[in-house]
Amino acid sequence: MRIRERLLDSERLMEETGCYDGITELTLRNQDPLKFETLHTKLRAYCVSAREMARRISASPGVREVGEMVVAIYTPEGDAIALSNGIMVHVHTMSRFIKWMIKNGYEDNPRIREGDIFANNDAFIGT
Repeated sequence: MRIRERLLDSERLMEETGCYDGITELTLRNQDPLKFETLHTKLRAYCVSAREMARRISASPGVREVGEMVVAIYTPEGDAIALSNGIMVHVHTMSRFIKWMIKNGYEDNPRIREGDIFANNDAFIGT
């Protein structure tokens, strides 16, 4: 299934069920809470570690001194699943930017492939 179709399907399921992607039960959390928490903790640790590394090497005073950034891992449809500490508004604006890219044909041009990394600094996209 193409990313755009997945995004539209996810939005439809959210509308119909009131739950993200139509998921009404977190099976792993219920079956193995320790494994669930371990996975979540590792994903969050990756984000926090990446944020701190980026903060330390940044030339931007806003990032270096104030911490004006956040690192997150997103689903292909643009929903955050793990995030670092930082300025949380960036999590939502990046999500909206990813969804904007999907809805505006980026899957085909310039193409979105597994493993791609995108950065957004366009004040008019994602707001």
